[in-house]
Amino acid sequence: GFTPVGPAGDFTQLTGGTSHAWDDAVPAPFPAPLHYSTPVIGAPWAGTNKQALIDQSRTDLGLAYIFLTAQTLPAPAAIPGGDPTELGGKTLYRGIYVSAVPVKIQQGDLTLDGQGDPNSVWIFQLGSTLTTGAPGGNVILTNGAQAKNVFWAVAGAGTAGTTIASTAGTHFYGNVLSWKQINITNGVIITGKLFSVTAQVTLIGDTVTNAAP
Repeated sequence: GFTPVGPAGDFTQLTGGTSHAWDDAVPAPFPAPLHYSTPVIGAPWAGTNKQALIDQSRTDLGLAYIFLTAQTLPAPAAIPGGDPTELGGKTLYRGIYVSAVPVKIQQGDLTLDGQGDPNSVWIFQLGSTLTTGAPGGNVILTNGAQAKNVFWAVAGAGTAGTTIASTAGTHFYGNVLSWKQINITNGVIITGKLFSVTAQVTLIGDTVTNAAP
């Protein structure tokens, strides 16, 4: 559904970002739908090792997901709550948090408190789904916590994976690595990265800012 406006990956629907596809091909005639045409081997857009870059990115993503879900130090803490588990209204300090049931951030906001240490790291190992939304749904960083150090590894359930927010203006922080799909509703403000290992990431008029390196 993207509308090409210039060089490869440049679309009217993206501001300050570029899309790359394995099958990018020279439009004939321009502006043909770039991602639904037969790749032209050696073409300027499909060249420059774009396929190799994307394939390596997918490999790296799989390794990163496995790495996050395998971490055991410090000892993981089971996220308290029922089924589903509600994180809204809670404050969590650095560490590894584990849940085998669906996790929600809805009945309030989740606060991640760095306790004055900008190197504090949070790893959420979620064996089911992650859903945020009204009336809460915000992730709040305090006392030195940084989005680049927050990781959500979401296994998903069935075809579901991660759904972020149902209210425009909701803020979410962290890097989501979801085995299944990621759906972001309209007007969400995200600081971090969004990765789906086996499916798609769906955005609707959202603002995604890369977390500081």
